[in-house]
Amino acid sequence: MDTVGWSSRIAQLTAFAALDEALRAKLAGVFLGVSEREEIPEGTVLFTQGEEGSEAGYVVLEGVVLVEKSNAGPIRCAAPALIGEMNQFNPVHFRTATVTAATPLEALRFSWKDFEGALYDALGRTEADAVQEALRGQAWQHFME
Repeated sequence: MDTVGWSSRIAQLTAFAALDEALRAKLAGVFLGVSEREEIPEGTVLFTQGEEGSEAGYVVLEGVVLVEKSNAGPIRCAAPALIGEMNQFNPVHFRTATVTAATPLEALRFSWKDFEGALYDALGRTEADAVQEALRGQAWQHFME
């Protein structure tokens, strides 16, 4: 997959479905600007529940991850998927789930700190705030699952 394909997959992320098409396209550019592409083997643990959160986030472009929480059954999440956003809104900064590559993954790995800085640099305050609100909504939805 090339950067055009990556941009298309980023624009399809559920978290941003309510945003208009032009804003989703700008957002794809922000992600591409702060990310590194990774091929992740099946079985790789991306995050472990309870670990102190890092700045890492992923946009899964191809493949499936398994999300497991101690208080719920496992959830299979297919690409495109945004992984690791809960840490940004969790005041204690501990990972709330274990996330494992259920299949080989093609993903973009990024730092949430870099993403936030680039977001406000690339977009106006109103658009950047709308993106942050969409992320908050997804984090809350994942917390309830």
